Amino acid sequence: MDNIQKIISRALFLICIILMVTMTASTSIQVIGRYVFGKGFSWTDELSRYCMLFVTVLGGVLVTEEKSHISINFLDTILPGAAVFVLDIIRLVISGALGVIVLRYSYVAIAAASGSFSTALRLPMPIVYSIFPLGFGLMLIYQIFGIVRLVRNGPGDHIKKKNSGGDEQ
Repeated sequence: MDNIQKIISRALFLICIILMVTMTASTSIQVIGRYVFGKGFSWTDELSRYCMLFVTVLGGVLVTEEKSHISINFLDTILPGAAVFVLDIIRLVISGALGVIVLRYSYVAIAAASGSFSTALRLPMPIVYSIFPLGFGLMLIYQIFGIVRLVRNGPGDHIKKKNSGGDEQ
């Protein structure tokens, strides 16, 4: 499970790097075209926009895997370790439920976009929208991995961490 997660994360990280380089190059081409040649290209803005969309969703997957999403952990500081363990499972279940909802409606958006194409690049819009089920599906898998890992390890780590005064997650 951990090896699969590492492989997926490395691949996503590399994809994000490629997308960021592509977005930077596309934006640079647009700026040079506008200010040096007096005319920009129609496709560069759209390419940059789609790269940013993909980086945002795939980056969300990466921060889900690293447990780096923004969170309010006030309860973690006042609850005992075993309660924080239960709270962590509840957080993952709620996040997973929200992921399932987004996953469901992303398929509706893909179906609604069937037959439409992007303006400049002429990409089929279902391909563009496919990032949502891909990204939120991977987030859901990582949340399931997190629940399995928590249940397998039990509350012991949370209690030890609480007793040692550590507040890391």
